[in-house]
Amino acid sequence: MTRRWIWVFLCAVLGLAALVCGWLVPAYLRAVDTAVLERAGKGGPSLVEQGTRLLKENKLGAAELLLEAARQEAIPERGELGLAVTNVAAQHPGWEIWGGGEPYLQALFTSPARPRSSAQDAERKKPESASEPFTEWVVRLENRGTVLDYLRASRRPAVSEILECRTLTNTVIFSASGSASGQALDAALSIAGLLLAEDKLTSGLSHALFTAASSANRGGSSQSIEELLLDLLSLAQRFNWAQLSVFVGQIPDTQTLHQLGNIARKSEEQLAVLFSSVQLSGNPAGVAQYIMTYSQTGLKDLGASLRFGTGGVSELLKRRQQLYRSSLRQRAAQNTPLGVFSHVAVDYSWRTPGVALAAKWCL
Repeated sequence: MTRRWIWVFLCAVLGLAALVCGWLVPAYLRAVDTAVLERAGKGGPSLVEQGTRLLKENKLGAAELLLEAARQEAIPERGELGLAVTNVAAQHPGWEIWGGGEPYLQALFTSPARPRSSAQDAERKKPESASEPFTEWVVRLENRGTVLDYLRASRRPAVSEILECRTLTNTVIFSASGSASGQALDAALSIAGLLLAEDKLTSGLSHALFTAASSANRGGSSQSIEELLLDLLSLAQRFNWAQLSVFVGQIPDTQTLHQLGNIARKSEEQLAVLFSSVQLSGNPAGVAQYIMTYSQTGLKDLGASLRFGTGGVSELLKRRQQLYRSSLRQRAAQNTPLGVFSHVAVDYSWRTPGVALAAKWCL
């Protein structure tokens, strides 16, 4: 009888151990654990490193958005990036208006930024800054005229087609350029033309703009080109020039542009997270699809993945699953002798998620 109870006790202990080990495996059918993202991002570029790289490329405005995302997500290393951004801004105060350091464009940005009212700052929930959204800058007559003169000197066929759209009269979305309220179309054409002239767009998006503009100028419907212009105008309403050029410079096609434009309009408070997710992953289409799939939690999960750098964001987009956080499991793995098992389990959950999930079920 005593021997039988010993076997019962041993089986109970082994069963409990198997149950605990199964719980420690961070593999799930419809979610991805933060521990897996942390493992995927280990050794890869962090958000702070990406921000520092942008500063070395004189892209101050883009680095400022990464810094804002780091602050929103309370990333521990954000102080290093904040100090670097402050130093660059102090050395080049003129860059604050348009966010960059491209010498051949600096002559365009000579007019000071228009001061924002306290109501505008409260609405944006940001402190007053010298930086100005590119739409607000280019819509002013003196700036728009300077940009249009600059574009007329361009030899790029796509820029010429964009400028030719100023003669359209049968517009669908915008008022014609020659009308009393044509400044919106002129501003949108200036934005698109400058992005094309400075080669800031992907080949796919550049071709789409050229094709749509060419069709409209030759008697076709202008709706396609106007929709593209509206998306660019909307993004430029939220980004300064350097931020806009970095953001759209990775967008591969018109569908992704439209999706990200809609997301930006609806997610003002998390604009820095959206920008940083695109920048770190280099996958704008994946970011757009993830947020559209998980409309309630997508941006929040992407924001949490930023603390794990490029690898963490890319892994979340590759899995296309919601993020799961288990602080209890992480504490148990750190503070018990099962830490080694947990480390191996996390590695397998990252490299071979199917095998890890099968092992979890067996345990």
